[in-house]
Amino acid sequence: MLQLNWSLEPDGFLPGAHTHPHQQECFEVLSGTLGVRVGRRKYKLGAGEAVVVPPGAVHGRRGYRGRYPEYSAQQSLIHPTTDLFNFGQELSDLQPLSS
Repeated sequence: MLQLNWSLEPDGFLPGAHTHPHQQECFEVLSGTLGVRVGRRKYKLGAGEAVVVPPGAVHGRRGYRGRYPEYSAQQSLIHPTTDLFNFGQELSDLQPLSS
């Protein structure tokens, strides 16, 4: 399992909708709030709450008009990590899906 700890500053940029074809991802909010969209469902998570994204599901973090209004800290848990090289390449090549 890979654990990524990250934070969003007020008005920080959020990546658009994307997928990870082989990895499950879990977003857990450590402080503040986080908007997450998984498929067609929207979640507003507070500290201590989490949502699991299955492999291949379109997902993204959501703010207001593409920005986030408050500081928040999160962690992402990604599994499996058997192919970290390709997962790292996916992250570096991350592009929003076209509508």
